[in-house]
Amino acid sequence: MIHALFAVALHLSPCTIANAAARCGTFDVPESSGSKSTLHLKLIVFPATQRNVSPIFVFSGGPGIKSTDAAEMVAKFFGDERRLHDTVLLDLRGTEGSALCPNAVKAHLREAIEEDLFPPALVADCRKEVEAKADPTHFTAYDFADDVEAARVALGYDKIDIVGLSYGTRLALVFEARYPKSVRSIVMYGPLPPENHTPLNFARDAQKVMDGIAPLPEVMKVIQKLPVDVKSGGYTIHMTRGAFAEYLRNKLYAVDDQKTVPEILRQAAAGNWKTIAPDFINYRKRWYDVLGVLLSVTCPGDVRQISSLEIGPATANTFEGDYRVARQMAACAAWTPGVIPPLHVSNVNVPILIFVGDRDGVTPKRWADLLASEILPVRTIVLRNAGHGDFGADCASQLEVQFFDAGSFEKLPESCPQK
Repeated sequence: MIHALFAVALHLSPCTIANAAARCGTFDVPESSGSKSTLHLKLIVFPATQRNVSPIFVFSGGPGIKSTDAAEMVAKFFGDERRLHDTVLLDLRGTEGSALCPNAVKAHLREAIEEDLFPPALVADCRKEVEAKADPTHFTAYDFADDVEAARVALGYDKIDIVGLSYGTRLALVFEARYPKSVRSIVMYGPLPPENHTPLNFARDAQKVMDGIAPLPEVMKVIQKLPVDVKSGGYTIHMTRGAFAEYLRNKLYAVDDQKTVPEILRQAAAGNWKTIAPDFINYRKRWYDVLGVLLSVTCPGDVRQISSLEIGPATANTFEGDYRVARQMAACAAWTPGVIPPLHVSNVNVPILIFVGDRDGVTPKRWADLLASEILPVRTIVLRNAGHGDFGADCASQLEVQFFDAGSFEKLPESCPQK
């Protein structure tokens, strides 16, 4: 299980990030037990400014977002947490380059922008590029849990606290299930329980938020005019119904972006696609940066767990329909084979504090409620006027500090103030 505990190497040296003292470097782990390949995972540790009661490990989302990218934000805005807690940022394996495919993305940039999601040629060449330097079957959530446990031991820590963001909440649940004696408490922002096999529920959860912006018939009236070809910036975008719907869904992550949706729909209804195209191009240019990590983690852990019988009921009467789940299932069919065992969380026995936005179109409160029905020590706090990407509420930060300092939510209020 803990293959990473063997032949690991910790390389840290003093560094300064946004005027905060830290230790920066790499944590080197074998790709798998007995493997000759070594992964150099980026690691940053902010020592507690007073004394370390328990370290906080930050698990970012995506999957594929680097935890170390948050280092400057941690240094600037999380001083209260850092009083009594070392803060540890360890990147997900693969993000250091072993599961990335920049050459394939560059070679297929035109298809990435112009065509439907997951162009087959891009997926095929990404797989070849990754497999030439790594084995994607060892880039799962379970492997990351082993890396974290190995880092915990190498750093000399006892029990750890975890902050999980979006898919990072799934990683937190995997770690707790795998190493229950290593966890003190967990904070989740936008929980993703194991029953939510991404991206099966994307359409249904986005629809609830879209209902508060525009009626479904109004949105479908626009979508049903597609496809159209749109020339912009040297590209010819084949704007299919699904491609536009998925673009709209991405606009529902944060409240500020949600505010742009009515105007996008107005422009689309008027046929003014050239006003939409530049933003669509920018969104697609960034979309495939961590393609190899995304597929290596979600194919065995989520997508291949989806039954074809689930798709219709999960996506019916939504503006996106089955587009995203069908496209990602096709990509996973062409990706490196493999399935990991289902995750069970009924034995979790550490306090979990959950924050969820009342306008979260990715992991709405129903998923927090599901976790609360399975795990006894759970407290859910709804952040008002917040989407999936709006996790920076002052109230949430204050409650997080109180929770980690006490290791319990017993004295926390039931909600954040209305904003």
